Amino acid sequence: MTQWTRQNPAFTPDGLARWTANRPGKGPRQGPPALGNDPLGDANPPGLLRTLIYGRPIEMIQLPDRIVQLFEYAHFWRTIWLDGRPLPQDAGPYWYGYSVGKFEGDTLVVQTVGLDSRAWLDEWGTPFTDDAKVTERWRKVYANTVEMTITVDDPATFGRTVAVSS
Repeated sequence: MTQWTRQNPAFTPDGLARWTANRPGKGPRQGPPALGNDPLGDANPPGLLRTLIYGRPIEMIQLPDRIVQLFEYAHFWRTIWLDGRPLPQDAGPYWYGYSVGKFEGDTLVVQTVGLDSRAWLDEWGTPFTDDAKVTERWRKVYANTVEMTITVDDPATFGRTVAVSS
């Protein structure tokens, strides 16, 4: 799985300062977990991006007006609204954000706002702000294979849109 930090996102000065302040227990900047500040160490949930990018099982239940995702990682769930509602202007912050989706042909396109910036994008300490907007594109490639692309737009943290796909 591609790691966000391996793409060397172009941090803004504020984004770089927040990334430098994060002390992960894994990756090239790792230190002893007891001396780190990973939000998981305080019994917080992993947050949306970390849950999606680390390849743990996800069950998707499609209903007429929404999809419910059940995450094996930490046993959390998420609702993706499919009823045509717009993204709210003042959502969150929530660990998994507020998500609306639609189908474009055979691709499920999900937009999420209102993410809680206490979470990290990855286990290496990549930060984001409460204003981040995440877009996921899910496409079934084969019977048991789903392709997912995630982009994060967060001008306060990154100088450009960052993306990962699996």
